[in-house]
Amino acid sequence: MLVSHFELLVKRIANVSSPPTPFSSIFRRIVQGYFISISNLEKRSITIRLKLTIPTTTVPNRFITPGNVNILFDNGGVDNLPLTITQQPSNKCNTVYYTSYFRLCERQTCFIGILPNFGLFGNVLNPDMEVRGFVEIVQRRQIFRPTPRATVLTTPEYRGTYLDNAYPTGVVSDELDFDQIAYSLPLANGRAQGEVEAVKPLIPFPIRPDFDLNDLGKLRLRLLEDDPDLSNDEIEEAVEFLEQGKDNPDFLKMLKAMAKKTD
Repeated sequence: MLVSHFELLVKRIANVSSPPTPFSSIFRRIVQGYFISISNLEKRSITIRLKLTIPTTTVPNRFITPGNVNILFDNGGVDNLPLTITQQPSNKCNTVYYTSYFRLCERQTCFIGILPNFGLFGNVLNPDMEVRGFVEIVQRRQIFRPTPRATVLTTPEYRGTYLDNAYPTGVVSDELDFDQIAYSLPLANGRAQGEVEAVKPLIPFPIRPDFDLNDLGKLRLRLLEDDPDLSNDEIEEAVEFLEQGKDNPDFLKMLKAMAKKTD
């Protein structure tokens, strides 16, 4: 489900190179993150993650790394749980990232923040982190069973802080001036209520007869042929599942029975 644009910033509010003192006080630094509230409206649990797509670039601080962002998950019972982020292979136009999965019980709401790692830029006079793209929500795939679509409620927004030019300071008596911004973002479908798309199983049912459990390279290619949208971690999960079962007679018997249905 396509949600909205996103933008992460740690930079001055105007492009100034070596600003003289009076102007550096005007063109303050801003730290801006992306936040999203997600409510599961289904009467069942769902397991989802965020998919971030940005322009492919080699320009420093214009792409995401595991070290330059912090992603936090909060659902009331779980307080600011860190989520990981994984990059997919890039093409010349765009690069895709996935957060780790998170689970929402029926009628449960969570809050996720994607924040620049300010620790990398806090003492930099003219920081220049600027990452933008768009956000989607995708469901976790099950091994053999398709996952039905899920109805959710989403509210994405930007939140940011304008920093005093004296920050950080070691002078206790300094009175620093901070300003805050927060505003909601337009939603792709124009409605807060949307549907996260149904997804195919990791391993198609009935299973293909040409799945060779002794050739993992070929097996990965077969999985991609069946579903080009599979991510790297989904492929590895499916391969690991098949590899662990290849020496189990009952498992192999089940696969053969499933394969016959494709003849």
